[in-house]
Amino acid sequence: HHTEAVNCVRWSPCGRFLASCAGDKTVLVLHLGYTYANPIKTLGNKNLSYEEWIVRHSFRGHELDVLHVAWCPNGTRLASCGLDNYVFVWDLHGNVPVAKLRENGMVKGVSWDPIGKYLAAQVIGGEEKSTVVWRVRDWQKEVKNTAGYIEAPDEPMFLR
Repeated sequence: HHTEAVNCVRWSPCGRFLASCAGDKTVLVLHLGYTYANPIKTLGNKNLSYEEWIVRHSFRGHELDVLHVAWCPNGTRLASCGLDNYVFVWDLHGNVPVAKLRENGMVKGVSWDPIGKYLAAQVIGGEEKSTVVWRVRDWQKEVKNTAGYIEAPDEPMFLR
Protein backbone atom coordinates (compact mmCIF):
# COMPACT_ATOMS: atom_id res chain seq x y z
CA HIS A 1 0.00 0.00 0.00
CA HIS A 2 1.00 3.64 -0.36
CA THR A 3 3.25 5.16 2.30
CA GLU A 4 2.50 8.82 1.49
CA ALA A 5 -0.53 10.88 0.50
CA VAL A 6 -2.62 9.52 -2.38
CA ASN A 7 -3.02 12.08 -5.18
CA CYS A 8 -5.46 10.33 -7.52
CA VAL A 9 -7.69 7.24 -7.65
CA ARG A 10 -9.44 5.96 -10.80
CA TRP A 11 -11.76 3.02 -11.52
CA SER A 12 -10.81 0.75 -14.42
CA PRO A 13 -13.19 0.70 -17.42
CA CYS A 14 -14.50 -2.75 -16.37
CA GLY A 15 -15.09 -1.53 -12.81
CA ARG A 16 -13.14 -4.37 -11.16
CA PHE A 17 -9.90 -2.51 -10.39
CA LEU A 18 -8.76 0.73 -8.80
CA ALA A 19 -5.58 2.53 -9.80
CA SER A 20 -3.99 4.97 -7.39
CA CYS A 21 -0.88 7.14 -7.34
CA ALA A 22 0.85 8.92 -4.50
CA GLY A 23 3.68 10.98 -3.14
CA ASP A 24 5.64 7.77 -2.56
CA LYS A 25 6.42 7.65 -6.32
CA THR A 26 4.30 4.54 -6.91
CA VAL A 27 1.27 3.55 -8.95
CA LEU A 28 -0.85 0.73 -7.55
CA VAL A 29 -3.58 -1.36 -9.14
CA LEU A 30 -5.90 -2.95 -6.59
CA HIS A 31 -8.77 -5.42 -6.79
CA LEU A 32 -11.40 -6.34 -4.25
CA GLY A 33 -10.29 -9.46 -2.41
CA TYR A 34 -13.00 -9.98 0.19
CA THR A 35 -16.13 -8.32 1.43
CA TYR A 36 -17.10 -9.31 4.92
CA ALA A 37 -20.87 -9.48 5.10
CA ASN A 38 -21.05 -9.50 8.87
CA PRO A 39 -21.16 -5.98 10.24
CA ILE A 40 -18.09 -4.86 12.13
CA LYS A 41 -18.60 -2.57 15.09
CA THR A 42 -16.28 0.40 14.69
CA LEU A 43 -16.43 3.61 16.69
CA GLY A 44 -19.93 2.83 17.89
CA ASN A 45 -21.44 2.19 14.45
CA LYS A 46 -22.87 -1.33 14.14
CA ASN A 47 -23.54 -1.23 10.39
CA LEU A 48 -20.10 -0.88 8.84
CA SER A 49 -18.90 -3.61 6.51
CA TYR A 50 -15.27 -4.34 5.68
CA GLU A 51 -13.69 -4.72 2.25
CA GLU A 52 -10.17 -5.90 1.64
CA TRP A 53 -8.44 -4.43 -1.41
CA ILE A 54 -5.41 -6.39 -2.60
CA VAL A 55 -2.48 -4.90 -4.55
CA ARG A 56 -2.41 -6.61 -7.93
CA HIS A 57 0.34 -4.45 -9.51
CA SER A 58 2.86 -2.03 -8.07
CA PHE A 59 4.56 0.16 -10.67
CA ARG A 60 7.73 2.06 -9.81
CA GLY A 61 9.69 4.35 -12.08
CA HIS A 62 8.81 7.92 -11.22
CA GLU A 63 11.52 9.87 -9.40
CA LEU A 64 9.14 12.27 -7.64
CA ASP A 65 5.47 12.40 -6.60
CA VAL A 66 2.98 10.85 -9.01
CA LEU A 67 0.07 13.26 -9.54
CA HIS A 68 -2.40 11.53 -11.85
CA VAL A 69 -3.35 8.21 -13.43
CA ALA A 70 -5.65 7.35 -16.34
CA TRP A 71 -6.81 4.00 -17.75
CA CYS A 72 -6.80 3.38 -21.48
CA PRO A 73 -10.30 2.64 -22.80
CA ASN A 74 -9.80 -1.15 -23.02
CA GLY A 75 -8.28 -1.31 -19.52
CA THR A 76 -5.00 -3.00 -20.51
CA ARG A 77 -2.75 0.02 -19.95
CA LEU A 78 -2.41 2.76 -17.40
CA ALA A 79 -0.77 6.17 -17.84
CA SER A 80 0.80 8.02 -14.92
CA CYS A 81 2.44 11.43 -14.63
CA GLY A 82 4.08 13.56 -12.02
CA LEU A 83 6.47 16.13 -10.69
CA ASP A 84 9.46 14.44 -12.37
CA ASN A 85 8.37 15.71 -15.84
CA TYR A 86 7.56 12.18 -17.04
CA VAL A 87 4.55 10.31 -18.38
CA PHE A 88 4.82 6.55 -17.96
CA VAL A 89 2.56 4.10 -19.77
CA TRP A 90 2.29 0.77 -17.96
CA ASP A 91 1.08 -2.50 -19.45
CA LEU A 92 -0.83 -4.55 -16.91
CA HIS A 93 0.89 -7.74 -18.08
CA GLY A 94 4.37 -6.59 -17.02
CA ASN A 95 6.11 -4.36 -14.51
CA VAL A 96 8.09 -2.30 -17.00
CA PRO A 97 6.75 0.76 -18.80
CA VAL A 98 5.87 0.44 -22.49
CA ALA A 99 6.56 4.17 -22.87
CA LYS A 100 8.47 6.78 -20.87
CA LEU A 101 7.73 10.25 -22.24
CA ARG A 102 9.71 13.26 -20.95
CA GLU A 103 8.55 16.87 -21.00
CA ASN A 104 10.09 20.20 -19.94
CA GLY A 105 7.91 20.75 -16.90
CA MET A 106 5.91 18.78 -14.39
CA VAL A 107 3.02 16.86 -15.89
CA LYS A 108 -0.19 17.54 -13.98
CA GLY A 109 -2.67 15.31 -15.80
CA VAL A 110 -3.07 12.63 -18.47
CA SER A 111 -6.07 11.50 -20.52
CA TRP A 112 -6.70 8.90 -23.24
CA ASP A 113 -8.94 9.57 -26.22
CA PRO A 114 -12.12 7.41 -26.26
CA ILE A 115 -10.70 4.82 -28.68
CA GLY A 116 -7.19 4.65 -27.24
CA LYS A 117 -5.27 6.00 -30.25
CA TYR A 118 -3.92 9.08 -28.46
CA LEU A 119 -2.69 10.07 -25.03
CA ALA A 120 -2.80 13.71 -23.92
CA ALA A 121 -0.96 15.41 -21.07
CA GLN A 122 -1.06 18.80 -19.38
CA VAL A 123 2.44 20.16 -18.76
CA ILE A 124 2.96 23.04 -16.31
CA GLY A 125 5.80 24.48 -14.28
CA GLY A 126 9.20 25.74 -15.22
CA GLU A 127 9.26 27.29 -18.67
CA GLU A 128 6.71 24.85 -20.03
CA LYS A 129 2.93 25.27 -20.18
CA SER A 130 1.32 23.12 -22.84
CA THR A 131 -0.95 20.31 -23.85
CA VAL A 132 0.87 17.46 -25.57
CA VAL A 133 -0.76 14.66 -27.56
CA TRP A 134 1.12 11.46 -28.47
CA ARG A 135 0.16 8.75 -30.96
CA VAL A 136 -0.06 5.46 -29.09
CA ARG A 137 1.06 3.51 -32.17
CA ASP A 138 4.64 4.85 -32.05
CA TRP A 139 4.63 7.28 -29.08
CA GLN A 140 5.53 10.22 -31.32
CA LYS A 141 4.10 13.66 -30.62
CA GLU A 142 1.05 14.38 -32.72
CA VAL A 143 0.63 17.94 -31.48
CA LYS A 144 1.93 20.31 -28.82
CA ASN A 145 -0.22 23.33 -28.01
CA THR A 146 1.28 26.23 -26.06
CA ALA A 147 -0.91 29.05 -27.38
CA GLY A 148 -3.65 28.58 -24.81
CA TYR A 149 -1.21 28.96 -21.92
CA ILE A 150 0.61 32.19 -22.81
CA GLU A 151 -1.19 34.21 -20.12
CA ALA A 152 -1.53 31.35 -17.62
CA PRO A 153 -0.26 32.00 -14.08
CA ASP A 154 3.08 30.51 -13.11
CA GLU A 155 1.64 28.33 -10.33
CA PRO A 156 -1.70 27.02 -11.69
CA MET A 157 -1.56 23.96 -9.47
CA PHE A 158 -2.11 26.10 -6.38
CA LEU A 159 -4.54 28.64 -7.86
CA ARG A 160 -7.79 26.66 -8.07
